[in-house]
Amino acid sequence: MELKDTMAFVDDCIHDAPASCECACPYKLNIRAILKKTARGRFAAAYRDLRDALLFPTLAAEKCPRPCMEKCQRIAVGDGPIDMGAVERYLVKAGEKEAGQIFSQPPRDKTVAVVGAGAAGLTCAVSLSRKKYAVTVFDRQEGWGGGLRDDPMFPVFAADFEKQFQGLDTEFRFGTEAEEADLTGFDAVYIATGEGGNDFGLRESWDPALRTTSRPGWFMGGGVCGEGLMESVAAGNILSQLMEAYLMTGRAALVVESDAKSCEGCVLDHPGEESKPAVVPADPEAGFTKDEIRAEAGRCMQCQCSICLEGCEVMAHYLKTPYKLAAEVYGDSNTRPPFSNCVATRQTYSCNMCSWCRDACPTGVDMGELFRFSREDRWKKNKWIPGLHDYWLRELDRNMDEGFYASPGRCGYVFFPGCQLAASAPGHVESAWRFLREKLDAGILLGCCGSPAVWAGDADRREKNAALLRESWERMGRPVIVTACATCAERLPEMLEGAEIRSLYEVLDREGAPVSALPWNGADVFDPCSARKDDAVHRAVRSLAEKAGCAAGSVPGGKCCGYGGHIRLANPELYGEITENRVSASEKPYIVYCANCLEVFRSRGKDCVHILDAVFGPGPAHAPDLEEKRMNTVRLKDTLMKELENKSYKAPAEPWDALALTIPGDVRAAMEDKLITDRDVKETIMTAEAEGDYFVDGDGMRTACLMRKVLTYWVDYVPEDGGYAVKSAYCHRMHIGEEETQ
Repeated sequence: MELKDTMAFVDDCIHDAPASCECACPYKLNIRAILKKTARGRFAAAYRDLRDALLFPTLAAEKCPRPCMEKCQRIAVGDGPIDMGAVERYLVKAGEKEAGQIFSQPPRDKTVAVVGAGAAGLTCAVSLSRKKYAVTVFDRQEGWGGGLRDDPMFPVFAADFEKQFQGLDTEFRFGTEAEEADLTGFDAVYIATGEGGNDFGLRESWDPALRTTSRPGWFMGGGVCGEGLMESVAAGNILSQLMEAYLMTGRAALVVESDAKSCEGCVLDHPGEESKPAVVPADPEAGFTKDEIRAEAGRCMQCQCSICLEGCEVMAHYLKTPYKLAAEVYGDSNTRPPFSNCVATRQTYSCNMCSWCRDACPTGVDMGELFRFSREDRWKKNKWIPGLHDYWLRELDRNMDEGFYASPGRCGYVFFPGCQLAASAPGHVESAWRFLREKLDAGILLGCCGSPAVWAGDADRREKNAALLRESWERMGRPVIVTACATCAERLPEMLEGAEIRSLYEVLDREGAPVSALPWNGADVFDPCSARKDDAVHRAVRSLAEKAGCAAGSVPGGKCCGYGGHIRLANPELYGEITENRVSASEKPYIVYCANCLEVFRSRGKDCVHILDAVFGPGPAHAPDLEEKRMNTVRLKDTLMKELENKSYKAPAEPWDALALTIPGDVRAAMEDKLITDRDVKETIMTAEAEGDYFVDGDGMRTACLMRKVLTYWVDYVPEDGGYAVKSAYCHRMHIGEEETQ
């Protein structure tokens, strides 16, 4: 992995981009920072920022045409632009007692000649002089200013020149017409002789980007090159950096690069922004008072894109910018211990990978794709955390083995319900298939779309899963796939090239499926994140709800219920925050059309039904536990095989399956939370009993341990007639070492 590989995911991020006003500014002034400080009454600090960027702030305050105001996003809100001219003039006045900027560093041994003491030449001279280069300024006139000497405000400008050069060792040779011979002893030369001035025969060779000429070390700019006043003055800082690069390395190179995306800067929509009309001074002749200028500066919306950082719980929890995360993902992947601290690992596995950030981002940056890339890379390098995904990967394998079924023969349509609906509401799956078979002569395909492998980063398992689905789909004649799961609808096209995918809910609505009343007259539909932009599915589900006599609104946000990405074990605290936020997003009961959403919301006590309850009658009143889900899948497969092939199906048995357990409700809830199945507990107990390898406390309770490749399970239990009473069960990712003793 290269750094460019991770940075490619965030290249279009505009979080750190300048605002639109700053892009328009010829000086590329940090307008947001200056306005923020001004609004807080920190005038001296704001003036210093202004001075450092403008070099001669008085000149800029009076002469700049302020294209920034045309790009002020207050205009889009319906207000007038912020009056930057008034702000700059106020700050210049407030900074009258501020001394010029002086760098505390030793003198440089390089010499620079500046030909022309107009505004262009002076900006280069003051910038290099501050950096302790020996600068000599030549001008044929008896003083500085160039073309500004005829301006009515020249005395004010001259005072600013005097102020900024104060304390600097710049040498001025006024009244001197510099000849080529006068310049040969300098290490670098800047020609800024003004419009119509002497170009020393180098104008045709001038490079406007680097401001270089065909003569090494000779630079040129300003009016002699056709540049306007503000354009040539604004180039002062960059020009000094170009010349400094030349003095240090022997060649000029761009030190500040620009690209197309920064031309417009950070342009946002500002939904819900309060209108703040322009502040008008009470006394126009006297100008803005302190309070008035603070109020005017306070109108700045600080246009910086933080949509993902504020709107996504994962990004808000870690408060790292997309650029920082991309760099950390690279660092985690490539830095070897002891230097790697895996700073992005937890966040990588805390992402729901729901692409809300992509849809909300003005430039479509998808952090979920970055984390998907990271998870796959970690898997390949064996840097992944197996315990975070072990349960779901085992469930995927089971769904593609004992839970997998493809009806025989070819068909024009096939129903793919998705593994979770088959596990939680097999009756709905069976009823939906019978409806589709009657209307469309549809076959059925039970299995998993492979999302657990995608979310774990296991590309090999994902492809193995996809290959089995492809083989079955091809054998069935490449039928149109009708799916009940939005995640499947999103995932299947990645695996089945050319497959046509349709939503079960659109078919039910279009084909006039009979509906019965829902429990409420009004509810909100929670659209799963995978269907966030699927307007056709949104309409179909709401239509079915309306037909069932329930006025259907919408839960705002379009965010993941919390299930996506399997973050539950990676970050339980964040998982709890996300699920609670979704539950509390509306006070109304929820209608869902995703089995995962139903499971999550019911686990949080939210009044919730699946839209299929309106079509095929009420489903299970409670979310089935892990063992019930497994058996539901097996029984559904058996039912279908008996009807379609006159065959029975029985899942492969394990020796411990027959073990009888008594599990109290609180213990069951803890097992479900930790994704510990009955089979895990049974295997732990049977192994311990067979080998006599367990601890016994004073009350006769036994504690057994079972170490698997990924997780270690612990069970506290007591033998009882015909079986065992489970007192507690838990697991962790540590393995316990055993040493033989003599």
